Amino acid sequence: MDKFFKWNGEKVEFEPELLGIAAYGELWDRDGTKEKKRARQDFAFIWFMMSRDTENNYLGITNMDKRLATLIEDVYEGKTDPTADPLVVKGLKLYKERNPKNGFEQQADFLGEEIELLREAVRSMDKSAVSATGTLLLKPAEFAKATSEISNMVKEYDNMMTLGIEKRNQDSNIRGGGSVGAFESAASATYLDE
Repeated sequence: MDKFFKWNGEKVEFEPELLGIAAYGELWDRDGTKEKKRARQDFAFIWFMMSRDTENNYLGITNMDKRLATLIEDVYEGKTDPTADPLVVKGLKLYKERNPKNGFEQQADFLGEEIELLREAVRSMDKSAVSATGTLLLKPAEFAKATSEISNMVKEYDNMMTLGIEKRNQDSNIRGGGSVGAFESAASATYLDE
């Protein structure tokens, strides 16, 4: 699906062939306006929510609930919950099915979730709590250790994302310097059997 969408620096664009895929064609056809604003919003939402492309500005929001809330605000101005729309849900599911995550991306997702949990734990630490004797309950060394652990996990997350992107790019390349087209599969390409 990533081959059908592209971020041009201002908005999500798509290849016309995308409309030939039933789930996305239905979203497009449902919007009866000339500008197709809602359909374009739905396509942008699906891409921002699901794409692993480095051009995706929302990729850094690793908590999917937070990403969803942010996208509802940014894409739909808080007026629409796209997860209540069966056609958008159908588009999300299709995108996910057609772009399975490789092992590096799965590991990055796991790390992203752990980073968010650890960040929340650090944020909720009462840094000013004192004991009956007046000493801080939270030792500076404990706080420093937790923030250092977050930093190390973020570096590992970035590394896993980079490896995942490299693996995805490697999987879409074919011998001779070409790349697999949107409707092609590298595994079934007959010219690989030469």
